[in-house]
Amino acid sequence: MEIGGAGMHLLAFLLPESVSSSVCISGSKDLVFSVFSVRSVLKSVPVHIREYTPSDLVALRRMHAAQGFGYPLPDLESPLCLSKLVLEDDGEEKESGREEADPNSPRTDSSRVTMAILQRLTAETYLLHDPAAGTPRRRWKCFLALHEAARDAAIELGLDDVQAFLPPPIARAFGRRLARLGWAHDPWPCFSRRIP
Repeated sequence: MEIGGAGMHLLAFLLPESVSSSVCISGSKDLVFSVFSVRSVLKSVPVHIREYTPSDLVALRRMHAAQGFGYPLPDLESPLCLSKLVLEDDGEEKESGREEADPNSPRTDSSRVTMAILQRLTAETYLLHDPAAGTPRRRWKCFLALHEAARDAAIELGLDDVQAFLPPPIARAFGRRLARLGWAHDPWPCFSRRIP
């Protein structure tokens, strides 16, 4: 998932299978998402959500390997990994009338880390240019100079990667040019959400 001008990768997020309603993204019959009330889910599922600690690394590596998606586990010690939340689950459904556990209490022996959301900083890249300035050849040479300067700036800022979302009318032709400069077309669909 990408967010605005400074994106965050949200990894290892799973939605509950049984929910009351769904929504279809307009223009695509294939993208159907479950819609549910987060607050109602939190009240009915006895889980403990907390910050990641180094002792969780083995569990996160195990979950990452089990998913088998083929991307490397993010460097959890990187300053670009801004948020690292883990969920501990005792595996028991809440019974009606059962007393709610204190969210600040230590985990029980039966609790274990079963899910995590990691948010890593990336940057969304925008190109603005005057289409009437100079010849196409001149504009390309100018773009190459600016491209290298922007790459150097990203390195100096300590970024691991940058992203560009190409408008559909230019995606094929300009995408080929970007590929020659080392950019890769990500085969994974991108979803974004405004915060808050």
